[in-house]
Amino acid sequence: MSTENIKVIVRCRPLNKREISFNAQNIIVVNSNVAQVIVNSPDKSQTANEEHIQQIFTFDKVFGTQSMNIDLFNQSFKPVVQAVTQGYNACIFTYGQTGCGKTFTMSGEQSDEGCISNSFDCIFDYISTIPNSVKIVLKASYIEIHNEKIKDLVTNLNDLPVNESKELGIYVGNLSEHLCCTKTDLQKVREDGYKNRNLQWWALEMLF
Repeated sequence: MSTENIKVIVRCRPLNKREISFNAQNIIVVNSNVAQVIVNSPDKSQTANEEHIQQIFTFDKVFGTQSMNIDLFNQSFKPVVQAVTQGYNACIFTYGQTGCGKTFTMSGEQSDEGCISNSFDCIFDYISTIPNSVKIVLKASYIEIHNEKIKDLVTNLNDLPVNESKELGIYVGNLSEHLCCTKTDLQKVREDGYKNRNLQWWALEMLF
């Protein structure tokens, strides 16, 4: 387990079909060797009155437009998942504007499984190495925080309370837990919860 508690990792996606149809210009350069993202200003001919500036941002790790989900998982997600199997609390937080590639990175597609599915594989690969004399119980919950309210996405129970106790620490009250003995069990919890997500922001975006 790394001694660093927080790492910031950036992935840059390629231009999408809509951007290509508008002849959009790619101004991003990724240098994985030094973990930098270089942002060039648009072509000088388009910015005659502006100074041609190059901005450089350095992160803990960066992934370019040709990266695969498995690459991202092995180099960033996997150490975190393995830390959980060693007893550490861990969190992977994905952030970015709509259309930047969060869903693809997390969920993927048939030819390039996302980091969630790869995390499930990692957990059960670890469980398979545990002696039969050791009993492991794996339970899963799935929540959504929307408008400062917590919702159990599996049971669709809304406005759950945040409680605290000496035994459990801080926890979500009335949150359902689902026993998972296989990757399929975990996938079912995920799929059931996915259907109950709040989609109001999608409806709003589709209006424009």
